Amino acid sequence: MIRLVLKLWLVAAALLFSATTSIALPDCPSDQTKWYHDCFGTYIYLRDEKYVGEFKDNKRNGKGTYTFADGEKYVGEWKDDMRNGQGTNTFANGEQYVGEFKDNKRNGKGTYSFADGQKYVGEWKDDIRNGQGTNTFASGEKYVGEWRDGKRNGQGTNTYRNGEKYVGGFEDDKKTEKGFYVWPNGKADLCSYAYDKHSNCSGSDVYDVAPILTDKFRQLTEFQRRQIQSSLKSMDLYSSTIDGKWGISTFSGIASYAALNLKTININNNSTAKALLQKIMGSNGPDTSICPADDSVVWDNCYGTLTFGPNSQFAGDKYVGMFKGNKFHGQGAYTFGPNSKHAGDKYVGEYKNGNKYEGTYTFGPNSQFAGEKYIGEWKDNKNHGQGT
Repeated sequence: MIRLVLKLWLVAAALLFSATTSIALPDCPSDQTKWYHDCFGTYIYLRDEKYVGEFKDNKRNGKGTYTFADGEKYVGEWKDDMRNGQGTNTFANGEQYVGEFKDNKRNGKGTYSFADGQKYVGEWKDDIRNGQGTNTFASGEKYVGEWRDGKRNGQGTNTYRNGEKYVGGFEDDKKTEKGFYVWPNGKADLCSYAYDKHSNCSGSDVYDVAPILTDKFRQLTEFQRRQIQSSLKSMDLYSSTIDGKWGISTFSGIASYAALNLKTININNNSTAKALLQKIMGSNGPDTSICPADDSVVWDNCYGTLTFGPNSQFAGDKYVGMFKGNKFHGQGAYTFGPNSKHAGDKYVGEYKNGNKYEGTYTFGPNSQFAGEKYIGEWKDNKNHGQGT
């Protein structure tokens, strides 16, 4: 039975953010002139700064909290007196960075919240935005794409305050090449730019700006079309209803995926359009079928909906997505029902052999973390690896 097979997965999900235990270190010497090694203690520095945490070889090593004289504070991992690993740095002006550090600098993936309301979630190198990232500006404008030296460089999607979108190339924060311009009224154009200066456009709406892509999408089954929208939604590239219909949001999501993942907007020919749609659908591809109505049989290589009934300890919980061998496998969404202690929480992303693999966990209104999200990798149904 599917419900029995999934029981262990759900029990593990209930332990999602449970506390972990660790071996307690002995207290460091009260005399700060002594050698601090493999111990936990407090060290007060001459400039009235303070560190509380783990020491090794008389240096900050392990987990600890450092409070600076100006009120700045870092809570996280250390190596040889430097911030290394995961941590949270809160600055005196209220700005905050949560993510990875290397040699005292922001390196890896992390989230930076600015004092003016701006927020960046993505990759860093030596304290500067570099790589893939999402920046939400204080004005409401949003950019999802590539960065270099703190500026928009490469392929990306820029959404403006009025709902207009540009999908294409950037250099030093300016549009530099051909890109799709998508209007809130359902129109779309393929335009050329020379360092943010508009030169010419072709196309008039979402149906004829990329007619081959449109036809390829419409030739898919309704399930396949919905699967594409679901995949795009899990990547934060699609925000409309998953209905399998072609429209401005679907086109914008597909074009954004091509720009970000394939580094091209040349999506209007037979081979590219077909390969693009196949890639978004994922490894399950077009052979995936709808799961049978009878959940007493094995659900394998299919797409289905599983809602736990009133007699189940998981009553009201719901999973919509891919199955393989009676396990969640592929793209899917799990929503905790009103009877769960995680009521309203939701996970959208990829599963492997019944376990979360990479996706977004959103805390519901009943959680102490209401509205917050974890986006990243998972292991054994717990957040593990790269994530924000």
